[in-house]
Amino acid sequence: QGMVTVEFEVGEQLENSIFKVYDKLQSNMDKIPPGVRQPLVKPKGVDDVPVVTLTLWSDNLDDGGLRTVALEVMQSLKGIPNTGQSFVVGGRAEQVLIEVKPQDLSGFGISIGQVAQTIQTANNETSAGRIESGNTHFTVYTGRFLRNAEDVKELVVGAFQGAPVYVRDVANVTQGPEKEPYQIVNYYSGHAYEQHDSFWLAQEVTVPKVNGAPAVTIAVSKKISTNGVSVARDILTHIDTLRKRQIIPGNVHVEVTRNYGQTANDKVNGLIKKLFIATGAVTILVLFSLGWRPSLVVTLVIPVVILITVFSAWILGYTIDRVSLFALIFSIGILVDDAIVVIENIYRRWLLHGETDTATAVDAVREVGNPTILATFTVVAALLPMGFVSGMMGPYMGPIPAFGSVPMNFSL
Repeated sequence: QGMVTVEFEVGEQLENSIFKVYDKLQSNMDKIPPGVRQPLVKPKGVDDVPVVTLTLWSDNLDDGGLRTVALEVMQSLKGIPNTGQSFVVGGRAEQVLIEVKPQDLSGFGISIGQVAQTIQTANNETSAGRIESGNTHFTVYTGRFLRNAEDVKELVVGAFQGAPVYVRDVANVTQGPEKEPYQIVNYYSGHAYEQHDSFWLAQEVTVPKVNGAPAVTIAVSKKISTNGVSVARDILTHIDTLRKRQIIPGNVHVEVTRNYGQTANDKVNGLIKKLFIATGAVTILVLFSLGWRPSLVVTLVIPVVILITVFSAWILGYTIDRVSLFALIFSIGILVDDAIVVIENIYRRWLLHGETDTATAVDAVREVGNPTILATFTVVAALLPMGFVSGMMGPYMGPIPAFGSVPMNFSL
């Protein structure tokens, strides 16, 4: 087999890119040799990276049992809104093992091909049609899928001296985990594990040290353009529900080994904290230099401008992330500069005039008003070219002119 990785430039639409790949493949189908299967195109993006991984481990349950529990948990997690692809890593899958006995096959005159064909044919379910009666309709199926080892044992593979020969007569049929694991996951604990918060209990729990316990990991990603913080929170809340409903047994421990939602939330909360610090610093500076009234104006204006900016970002299609919040903090320092220049000139004229009056304030604004407006437009014009940066830096530069220009124009 062969695999080709096609990387697209930053900013390319996924749907259009996939269409281009399919179009190129279809135009070259005549070059594919006979017997080679059709190429499979699988798009991969940043949203395919799991946002949450949960590791299930146990002291008295093997990896096969853990995988069975993990598959049931994963199936339940798929019902959570905005969750994307999910998969299980580690553990031996449940299987039915059929060990054919050659001597018995020879004695009954049955070939191994007959056994394989019988099992393959029996493991089939087909729709036979519909029946409508009394304002109801029924779907009729013929056959059924093999569910366990007992179903396989009861299959008839042939006849010998007028008597049926079953699979159990020519083979040993057992059900259980795979003999050889394809992936192995083990869980170990470090020094910080002795006292840690359990996400389904609002308290600290003491858990003994773990040294290579069998484990499996469930990885869950989110859908495109969804909030990773809320998706991760919904996943952990659902795990709490599964624990209470005993779908996750009491002897199975669940550890959150990756939570990008929590990481993103911590980063955003840290930047919001700095946003308040920046606003507070500007307010205190104006308070000590110009008085409490200008300080109150600044305190009210900044939150209003920030709300308008966030609303504008939502309309423009930007998301709240570390880059956009940095641009918002960057704009705070700039948007108060114009007002400070005007207020300082008013105070300067009042000091020269010896009293505070409206006419002097109006004339002071006239002196510096137009240059201040031009300075604002100059800063906006200096920021706008960053929105046209292409390549890898485009998504990082784009929010800065958007989050910088909108508050400055609004505050103007």
